[in-house]
Amino acid sequence: MSVIDGASNAVVATLPAGLFPHAIDVDPRSNRIYVAGGRSELWVIDGATNSVDASIALGDSPLALAVNPDAGRVYVADFDGTLSVIDGESNAVVATLPVGQNPVAMAVNPTTNRIYVAIYGSPELSVIDGESNSVIAKVSVGELPIAVAVSPETNRVYVADGAAGTVAVIDGSTDTLIASVKLGGMPSSLALNSATDRIYVAEGSTDVISVLDGTSNAVIGTVAVGGPPRGLAVNAVTNRIYVARSLTADVLVIDGATNAIIATVALAGASE
Repeated sequence: MSVIDGASNAVVATLPAGLFPHAIDVDPRSNRIYVAGGRSELWVIDGATNSVDASIALGDSPLALAVNPDAGRVYVADFDGTLSVIDGESNAVVATLPVGQNPVAMAVNPTTNRIYVAIYGSPELSVIDGESNSVIAKVSVGELPIAVAVSPETNRVYVADGAAGTVAVIDGSTDTLIASVKLGGMPSSLALNSATDRIYVAEGSTDVISVLDGTSNAVIGTVAVGGPPRGLAVNAVTNRIYVARSLTADVLVIDGATNAIIATVALAGASE
C-alpha cells in the first residue's frame, strides 16, 4: 500500500496490506486505515506511524468495506455474503448478518447510522440499521449495482449501475428512488464531496470522470483521465479528487474547483 502526502503529492511510505486488497476505508477520528485483503482478513493500519496494528480474521474473500466513525464500527462483507460488524476500539467482531453473495460495494451514513450494501448481480440495494444490525429495506436501483456513495448532509445515496450506465439517486429518509442520471459510459466507482455536493463517477469504458451536481442530479462536467479509472477518493477539506488508474500504476490528482488534473503520482511498482 502506498501512502501519499496530500500537500506535496508524493509517496511518503509503502507498507504491506495483505495479498490482493479489494477495499480500503479510513476512520478520521482514530486515524486508522482498514484494508480488506483477498486472504480472508482485515488489516488495521495506524495512520500516525504507517504500521500494521492488527490483522482480523474474517470469512472468505472480503470484498466490501465501510467505516462509521461516529459509532466506532467497521463493516466488512465477504464473498459468501456475510457482513461482519467490527468494534473499532477492540478490533473484535461483535455481530454478523447475511446480506447476499458477492457484495461489491458498501457505504455508511454516520448521521443516520444506516449501511448500504450493493450485491453484484442483484437489482436491489440493501439498507441496514446500524443499531440493530438488521436489514430494514431493499431498494431497486437498476441492473448491476457496482458502487455506492452517501451524503450525510443531504441524506442522498448514489448507486452506480455498471450495466445501464446510470447513477441511481435514493432518498435516504424514505428509501425510495428519486432520480436516475444517465452517463456517457459504464461506471466502475463513485466518490462524493459532501462539502460541495459533487459526485464523481469513474467510467472505465470512456476513460473519464463524470461530475454530478447533487442539487440538480445532472452531469455538469467530465474530466478525461487518459486511461481506465479504477478507484476514486475525495478530500472534502482540500477539494481534491484522487483517481487510481488500473493500467498505469499511478494516481491522478484533480482540483475540484476547476476539474483540472494538477498532478500525477507514480506508485510503487510503476514502470520507470
